[in-house]
Amino acid sequence: MLDPILVDKGSLLALASVYIDESGTHAGSSIMTIGGVVFKRRKARDFSREWSAYLRAKGVPYFHMTDVTHPQGTIYNGWTADKLVKFEKKLIALVGKNADYGFAVSISESEFNAEYGDVLGGWSREDIMGSAYTYLLRHALSKGAAWAEESGFSGDISYFFEAGHLNQHKASEIISTSMRQQRSGLREKLPAVEANRIRHKYVSHTFMDKKCAPPCRPLTCLLGFGETPS
Repeated sequence: MLDPILVDKGSLLALASVYIDESGTHAGSSIMTIGGVVFKRRKARDFSREWSAYLRAKGVPYFHMTDVTHPQGTIYNGWTADKLVKFEKKLIALVGKNADYGFAVSISESEFNAEYGDVLGGWSREDIMGSAYTYLLRHALSKGAAWAEESGFSGDISYFFEAGHLNQHKASEIISTSMRQQRSGLREKLPAVEANRIRHKYVSHTFMDKKCAPPCRPLTCLLGFGETPS
């Protein structure tokens, strides 16, 4: 079982983790959503144990939302729709039991592009605001920062993303330019970057396979809930 608390270049262990996932980023999707779940360290460990134990009890090695909604030919082949829904609801209940906070933000990419246009005063929209995805991710990250502020949490936070997803390079660029360059020592200290890092309690970020990190899995469960298994 993976302990999701990482050390970043000799820093103290992070005391909380934010797991971020996305839905609707594929071509043709009408709505793009980014969600996150916040776990304090002990609860992340408890959740990982309970999640893994439940999957073992059901005889499956992992949870994958796409396979649950379209089980034919997958590890859920032969499961009835009722069994699949109960399976998913149980996993959602485990999230609610252990997570300290959850959030989701959505945007219509077509409406975003229409509202801001391709060119703004001679500058491209990408230069000024980024894409719909980067705009949405910044808002999602701010939700984690807001939780820390409102709850009085004063420890460090590690941020986790799914490895290999379509927008990984964009997510990495946002983190690197808005929070991490202060810690990397590669550039002169920038007050705005340092203030952003402090607000988000940032200590590290990682892209990882969701099969290796159970706390990443509830997001596909929550973001996809409502789809009827076929």
